[in-house]
Amino acid sequence: MTYNVHSCRGIDGKVRAERIARVINDFDPDLIAIQEVDAHRSRTGQQDQPGEIAKHLGMKHAFHAILEEAEERYGIAVFSRFPFEMIRSDLLTPSKSMREARGAIWLRITPEGKPPFHFINTHFGLGHGERRAQSESLLGPDWLGAIPKNEPTILCGDFNSSPYSKVYQRINRRLTDVWQKRSQAHARPGFPSIKPFLRLDHIFASAQFKVEQVEILHTWTAAVASDHLPLCAELTLSSHPEHADI
Repeated sequence: MTYNVHSCRGIDGKVRAERIARVINDFDPDLIAIQEVDAHRSRTGQQDQPGEIAKHLGMKHAFHAILEEAEERYGIAVFSRFPFEMIRSDLLTPSKSMREARGAIWLRITPEGKPPFHFINTHFGLGHGERRAQSESLLGPDWLGAIPKNEPTILCGDFNSSPYSKVYQRINRRLTDVWQKRSQAHARPGFPSIKPFLRLDHIFASAQFKVEQVEILHTWTAAVASDHLPLCAELTLSSHPEHADI
């Protein structure tokens, strides 16, 4: 699952980390990438939102702070049922002028009885130029460029980019949008949450993954809990990646 949680502030104005966890549990995913999460920020009641969500889910988590001011932090996180190792947690682009910094988390996931795989969560910016710079960094030698193409990889997040954008298309040449791997599936938008008409949140997967199902979770609780709806994909990883379906 990838899910922009909007600092756990719903469209009703209420800040509820437990409601975000309830939305996530409706799909019961093994891995969740979230964006826009607060830790100890005054604007959201000093909550440790990544910690609260992890406690409700019963999962381990990794948090990367994009913004840090004294004790206040804001960033992205990953929650996992599987053991994992942090490979990299860093900025893609620094803050500049009126643009906030953007970053990514790269984990190596090791599910029991299956090959390990790479899992990257990111959140791109609002400007065209910064999104191009962020995609170049992500595709470059420090991130995806360091992963051999025969190693299974999942990349997900809020890219603030539609499927018609050059940023999306560049990434989709390296990995494949899970909607495209489900040839019979009709891709559905997830933003804004009440009446969605834009596809900004994406899950990309390498050839070693077979996509069993893709869906946008559009329950009433999900529609209220954040300004984005969560995007969910059920993936099967081949035990023999070199013979994986493409």
